Amino acid sequence: MENENPKKLYENIGETWCQVLKECITFNRLGFQHLLRKRGIPRTKAEKERHFAPLPFVKEIIEDPSNNAEFWRLSKEINGKKYFFSVY
Repeated sequence: MENENPKKLYENIGETWCQVLKECITFNRLGFQHLLRKRGIPRTKAEKERHFAPLPFVKEIIEDPSNNAEFWRLSKEINGKKYFFSVY
């Protein structure tokens, strides 16, 4: 992942269909900012690396209905869309 720009990887996803939720998941600046910060506090380099590492596989993970989530947190609905925050 060292040679790949995490922001470009993230932006290139844009939006992807989640069969399990029967909705599109949107990859926008809100989600990317969450990868960089938690409650406004910058994440450590190790935290960022942990969140950035799966980015090349995120679209495949979300689109495959055989993948299971161990943890879900839906804390706020914004414009009726679901936004990606992280996978690790």
